[in-house]
Amino acid sequence: EINEAPSEIPESFLQHLQEGNEMGEMFDTVDIEGENVRLMPALSREVIGLSKKTLNVFAGIVNTGKSTVLSNIILAFASKGNKCLYISNELQVNDLWSNFLVYISTNVLKCHTITKKKLKTGDLSDNEMVMLNKAREIYNNTFGDKLYIVTMNDMNMPQIEKVIRKYSLTKSIDCVCVDTFKADFVNEDNDQSYQDLIRDSRRLDELKKKYDLIGLMTVQISQTFNGSLVMDISQLAGAKAINEVLSTMF
Repeated sequence: EINEAPSEIPESFLQHLQEGNEMGEMFDTVDIEGENVRLMPALSREVIGLSKKTLNVFAGIVNTGKSTVLSNIILAFASKGNKCLYISNELQVNDLWSNFLVYISTNVLKCHTITKKKLKTGDLSDNEMVMLNKAREIYNNTFGDKLYIVTMNDMNMPQIEKVIRKYSLTKSIDCVCVDTFKADFVNEDNDQSYQDLIRDSRRLDELKKKYDLIGLMTVQISQTFNGSLVMDISQLAGAKAINEVLSTMF
């Protein structure tokens, strides 16, 4: 798609700015059943939300909560009426459903005894089962037609591309999340793996522009940066060229 600008700035552009149309989608709260659960208001305001046709990355070492942060953000987006596609090669559907049920039970129903460990072991009281059923109903009513989950076994960009195209054309999604974006370290040729990672990030960048999507992804960085107090683009685990397509890095 090619857009050629007029020679003069039209007055309508000032109206466009005055209406705040350059703001992105805020993730300050998750709005469920009349509850405005605070999420990340300061960060949301700092970046003025996340806009369509941008690619935003949440990076960190293993087991630092990247998937949890990302799943909470898409709950915020979906609760405000946006349709979101969550593609995961890390978590399975049951894991994500469990995360969402615990989130709703804790933050909306104020039941703090339900944990992911309890869901895995089935060690639940009758009252907790009642709360879980309420949480399930709230999820279905609030997110059932807004949040689509697709899981796969590995990072496979051709498959991801097909899924994004399918949901863009059939569900008119507003946001796509890829968790986790990583190289195929099973491949003995690490240089080729990093090249593939860079190529795939550029392809994801093209897709979110083509289908007018908010793009989010998680990236696992090297354990050698464990303990670093400041994160910068150099920490993207051997794939520094990914920064060419990123709008924001968290």
